[in-house]
Amino acid sequence: MSGHSGRDMSRALQVDDSEAPLLLCRLQSGRALVEALTSLQAAASPCSDLVLVVVPRNRNGLRFVIQEFGYFQACVTLPRELFTAFECRTSGESAEETAFQVPRTELLTSLRLLISSVGQAEKSALFAPLRLLYRSRASPLQLLLQSDSTSYLECEVQTLADVPIYDFGFLQVPVYNDAVISGRLLATCFAELEYAGARSALITMMPYPRQGLRLEAVGDATGAHLTIEVPHSTAEDDSAIEPSTFLEFESIQEQCVSYSVHLLKRCLKALQSADIVRIRMNANDVLHLTARMPLSPGLGSKHSSSRGAHAVLEAALAVVEGASYSSESCFFEFLVAPAVVNNAQSDSSVAAHGGLPAY
Repeated sequence: MSGHSGRDMSRALQVDDSEAPLLLCRLQSGRALVEALTSLQAAASPCSDLVLVVVPRNRNGLRFVIQEFGYFQACVTLPRELFTAFECRTSGESAEETAFQVPRTELLTSLRLLISSVGQAEKSALFAPLRLLYRSRASPLQLLLQSDSTSYLECEVQTLADVPIYDFGFLQVPVYNDAVISGRLLATCFAELEYAGARSALITMMPYPRQGLRLEAVGDATGAHLTIEVPHSTAEDDSAIEPSTFLEFESIQEQCVSYSVHLLKRCLKALQSADIVRIRMNANDVLHLTARMPLSPGLGSKHSSSRGAHAVLEAALAVVEGASYSSESCFFEFLVAPAVVNNAQSDSSVAAHGGLPAY
């Protein structure tokens, strides 16, 4: 990490137009990125310390992706609404051309170091602007935090280009079940699965007249049987004692699919911080969770109120009636393949090369 001031600072904050960087964006505060990456780290495998930084084709934000080929993918998106500036250049239509990989721990450590350093010098660290600059393929990712009007701190993190992005093709087949539920409630259900000591759990989503969500697990060693029922009651259901726990629930046909408890637990930290979660299951039995996590107050862009809704929010909240769009949230997405996938299914339900998951 290095520090600069005066005229050195003005030169560093400027980007020569002739350089045409692949990515240049500014956040109102670096803390938004720290909060998002901290939750994403809990979903990562201890065997890998790499995170993929991706700008989607529609330029609707900045994504940080952890991918494990064929069975698990975790992603956090900082919507474009959070940025005070967002510029991206690509030389083609392929999403891979705006993707690069960085060491996850090194990136998070650098961010925390920058934030804490500014915090020691000035109490307004919460609002210290952060710039991210990626000049060209395989160049370092530059992090620059402005501490005051005359000085700034800078870190560089080495990157790796030409990294493939795996695609589960989630929307390439029909989605049979789609619901929106409280994040804390779903997190509580997932946490309970651990007590049974099971390696896998059955998740069932059912259509009318028994609409709802059921989770079942049987301990491999203890034989303990755990069943959690989360019913969905409609306004026409006279037997409903309490309001429905689901904001929306749509089921075309019943699905009962086994998933790894270990992978479900890796979604917990994000779910515990989320206010709402969209849960979907497609015809290939792939589980897709989209969680909205509110950020600490004051981390959103001051210009966001004048901007329109964007695709990231629409993907997360499209089925929530009357949902309002906010720049004070980031979005987590998890794709979990079934616990048992036979060879005939693997070509269609397991990831393949060729772009981001179709959310």
